[in-house]
Amino acid sequence: MRNRIVFVMAMLLSLSCTGKKGAEGVVENTDSTVVSAGTDDSVPPATEGKMRSVECKKTVAVTENGEVEVKIKVVDTDGMDKPLAVNMRAWLGQELYLNAAEQDISKALEARVKIISDSLAKDLRDLLSFNPDVERKVIYTYEAEVKAGYEDAQYITLILTSYEYYGGAHGSSAEYGMTFSKNDGKCQGWNLVGKYDKRLLRSKIKEGLKTYFDLDKNSGDEELRRCLLIDDSQFDDDSFPLPETTPYLTEKGVCMKYQSYEIAPYAAGKPECFIPLADSKR
Repeated sequence: MRNRIVFVMAMLLSLSCTGKKGAEGVVENTDSTVVSAGTDDSVPPATEGKMRSVECKKTVAVTENGEVEVKIKVVDTDGMDKPLAVNMRAWLGQELYLNAAEQDISKALEARVKIISDSLAKDLRDLLSFNPDVERKVIYTYEAEVKAGYEDAQYITLILTSYEYYGGAHGSSAEYGMTFSKNDGKCQGWNLVGKYDKRLLRSKIKEGLKTYFDLDKNSGDEELRRCLLIDDSQFDDDSFPLPETTPYLTEKGVCMKYQSYEIAPYAAGKPECFIPLADSKR
């Protein structure tokens, strides 16, 4: 079968780094990899001028019928107070598998994008070698973005969204956040809802999920039960599944977000609920 491989086209064109930190807009060129810096429009006024965005994207033409697209965009913490910047950078590295030893965020992104695109290109090339006569173009996609979210005098939240598509009926996506203390840069998570014992917290979550699914708050659990993929034995306040990702602050309160398929069908999206800030331990 290997002799039927379609000739690999323009594989991994030369890398380039364009734009300077703080430059406005996205710099475009004809290379397959673009690293650019610009203003993060999501940044609230309190951090405007201190936080910029850095983006790296790469397109690989694997065959005539196959292509890989990779894009990662993150906030740049340069110019922020050191404890906060250090911890944010560490979290970015952990979530996106960036090289912790690389201090230049643009270079770290460029290296990570290359690793992902190389891996996906190999997988796609192997797939197409067994089916070179596909009728339509196959595009493998990986995208990730980290942007600034909620901010007040004490805290700032970063939101990470990602999307991956490697064939099939639909791609997979994720969305979650991490809140940082401005005072010492430390990550805030379950302590944001530390006022509640787990039983009370689960009760609050179920109440909030009724709002998400547009159900009557005064109704029993039966209607909510029909919306979820949870075993009956896990539906009480002692066993109801908590989100796999940590809570984070938003304008609506402390967000408790479930990912696709975590507790509900794909069509239900990413169920979430909000606990008012006044009810949470600050």
